[in-house]
Amino acid sequence: MDTAGAVYVAYNTSSLAEGNRGYILKIADTEEHIPVGFSVYRLAIDAAGNLYTCYRHAVRKISSTGAVSTLAGAEDEPGSADGLRTAARFNSPRGLATDLAGNLYVADAGNHTIRKVTPAG
Repeated sequence: MDTAGAVYVAYNTSSLAEGNRGYILKIADTEEHIPVGFSVYRLAIDAAGNLYTCYRHAVRKISSTGAVSTLAGAEDEPGSADGLRTAARFNSPRGLATDLAGNLYVADAGNHTIRKVTPAG
């Protein structure tokens, strides 16, 4: 839930014609289906309205304007390394949480650890 009270739900569709598609459903005064172009399973939201999700071995950020970027990690490169943005490595990130300082905490399941990602990545 964001600061305005909107609720966000991740869901995916699959078809032979279009393949796997990920969406985020925003429920506020109306429903808005936000296509993100990749499978979405977990969500966290920060105080600025940015959404975060795990995708393969990376953490993706969906800004409050809808821009999608890789915050940390690399989709096709599992591992365990601290570093900024794509220099960081995760092995199957599964859970996400944010704090009031804007930090993101990632449950890195394959490495059995909790990783902290700062707003800088």
